Amino acid sequence: MECRKNGEDQLYDSHPVYGTATGTKRYCSYQLWGGSIQTSYSISLEARPSYSLKSFTTGVAVTIDPPKTLYYTVPETLDADEVAIFGKDAGKRIRLDYRGHGELGGIPGFVYDTKTGEEIGEYVNEWKQDYRYISRFTMPDGSVLEDPTDDTVTYKVKALDGEEWLTKADGSIAGVADLRGRYTYSGSKSDLVANDLLIAPGDSFDTEDYIGLPPTTLLNDGEPSVIHGDVIFDPTPATETP
Repeated sequence: MECRKNGEDQLYDSHPVYGTATGTKRYCSYQLWGGSIQTSYSISLEARPSYSLKSFTTGVAVTIDPPKTLYYTVPETLDADEVAIFGKDAGKRIRLDYRGHGELGGIPGFVYDTKTGEEIGEYVNEWKQDYRYISRFTMPDGSVLEDPTDDTVTYKVKALDGEEWLTKADGSIAGVADLRGRYTYSGSKSDLVANDLLIAPGDSFDTEDYIGLPPTTLLNDGEPSVIHGDVIFDPTPATETP
């Protein structure tokens, strides 16, 4: 890449700042195309925004904890027939990852085809619309999780939501009657409420049915008054005991 030297004195091409002196080595881009460079590299740069989460009140950067590793020992509880309720996982010590409120991952499961009723296995190469991933067991409320870094610290589990599964009633399941063809449905669109009878009490342009602006005086300033059965705010005025 060094600039070309010319003439008997082997000087550089004249430069408005550096002249023709060769005391300091100079490099020229035209050498890229002169055949002296055998290997070249193309570098691309992409600018992306960088975000920092800060406290609204203090302006100090918030430190986000990484996922926490916890361990759960699956109970060996038996049902009335002396069969393990938790199946093949009974007695196992399972590693779980807690990634924040409502995010506890690592419970073993399998892929279930809701269309065919087939258990596909733990992994699939191609996901289909009818597939669901189902946990092999449900952790009971109050289950204890262990902190591997401190054996004096434990955590209790409480379900935030769940799901119900309907049993097939086509005679294929023992103890469940075949109910196919027993019920008929004769409803039609005409049975629905007509559009002109529907009202919108929150629409300010509907002067006949409008119920007014939302209230501004709220119990506990709009915050929850009861959380998990614990009364956080009691609006009943205190009474004095005579």
